Amino acid sequence: MEFALTFPVLLILLLVAVQFALIVMQYYSLISVTGDTTRWLAIRPDTVDANVVAYARANAMTLAPSRFTSITTSPSCPTLVGTRCTSRSPGDVVSVEIRYDIGNLLFLPTTYGFGAMTVNIPRTLPPYRVSVMME
Repeated sequence: MEFALTFPVLLILLLVAVQFALIVMQYYSLISVTGDTTRWLAIRPDTVDANVVAYARANAMTLAPSRFTSITTSPSCPTLVGTRCTSRSPGDVVSVEIRYDIGNLLFLPTTYGFGAMTVNIPRTLPPYRVSVMME
């Protein structure tokens, strides 16, 4: 009798713990990819933004490259002038920010509530930005 009452509660707690672990694992990977991409860009200041995006997608670790919602660099460099990126100079600070969609990992409902009182679980991770000084 007691098992029949506690089993659903324990099952729900287990599912919530697994869901939370998947989200934390993806966020840790996002932090790692953002840091690696920023350091890669810092030693290659004459790199166009498209190459930065390609590098981040190629080194996505456990992240699905197609789930990146945005990869932005600051200062941006859409094209080179000759062989140089005029907006980036040695000693400047360069930043990379990545946003990632985790909707494919969520197996529990994302909307909870009664009537007008609802809570929505976000389907994207918070954006993560890393800034470093270029060489």
